[in-house]
Amino acid sequence: MAKQISSSYRFKEILENTVLNNYDNKIVYDKKIKDFSQQIEAIKPNSFFRYRTCGEWVINAMGQNIVTFSKPSEFNDPFDSLVYVDTDLIIKNLFNPKIQHQLAQWLNINKNLENILPKEQLNNILSVINEPVPEYQTTMKLAKPQIENMINYIVSDSLIFLKNYPYIACFSETPYSPTMWAHYADSHRGFVLEYDRNVETHSCSNCQNKCPYEHFDIMLPVVYSDERFNASNFVISYFSTKLFKTSTNIFIPEDDKLAMHKVLLHKSKDWEYEKEWRLISLCKTTPRVIQKPIGIYLGVNMPINVKKEFCNFALQNGIKVYEMYIDQTSKIYKINSREIKN
Repeated sequence: MAKQISSSYRFKEILENTVLNNYDNKIVYDKKIKDFSQQIEAIKPNSFFRYRTCGEWVINAMGQNIVTFSKPSEFNDPFDSLVYVDTDLIIKNLFNPKIQHQLAQWLNINKNLENILPKEQLNNILSVINEPVPEYQTTMKLAKPQIENMINYIVSDSLIFLKNYPYIACFSETPYSPTMWAHYADSHRGFVLEYDRNVETHSCSNCQNKCPYEHFDIMLPVVYSDERFNASNFVISYFSTKLFKTSTNIFIPEDDKLAMHKVLLHKSKDWEYEKEWRLISLCKTTPRVIQKPIGIYLGVNMPINVKKEFCNFALQNGIKVYEMYIDQTSKIYKINSREIKN
């Protein structure tokens, strides 16, 4: 456990210190991504493990070497991807006169807005930009009830989006967690698949990562915390993007392109024993990542006839197979494994 805790805390530092602005020049932007990836590579374990049940669709996916994904709304933890949003801070920022300067910069970049936005809406934006500070703050105070309603709607909509849009494949650093065998492998009747550390290098066969969304498809560890992640910046970015999603000619400045990943990589410390890493996809359709496992671990309570079927499958596909067992003479709570040779 010490290794994963140190990895998790190290990653927390890496994540907090990495900010990808979409308005950075390409050289700076690419260097940030390269540095980020190299730091992740340095803390990756040699293998990743997935706890599985013997359900029909799971077995079919294994037979086709498919790494399956799920949405957060399908997870067993209702707190997963449930973030905290500081609405008071968002409103306070809107009242800051600095936003006038930011709006002016944005309009200067998007000179074609006059051909896209309704004239009345554009005039309203221009009037806000040109107001003296005292008048601007008075305008905002008068509009505060409407602004609060709008912010509450945006927050609610973004939380629904986070639960139902991204796809995630969950892995662990270890196949030796009795709790995970109980929770995710049908009370030790299931199995665990082992993948090599470069599982994410196998791109989604739907589009080979060439879809319109920018991917950061590298395996990333989960950060465990006592507090929900503050996603205020993500919500602002999400709203801005959604507001102008009908046009591809609008540049929306994003303070952090990793914002959604940061949201999806935070969980309660109650789950720290999972030693979890996640592969996150922003594809519109269900990702189809193909990778052959390098090992299969069979549960302590898996029936003998099922074990034989898994051993035959492993033999035919050149995959190492192990069985989990409990040392009856040991005085510690520990689950072990041994390779099945024949």
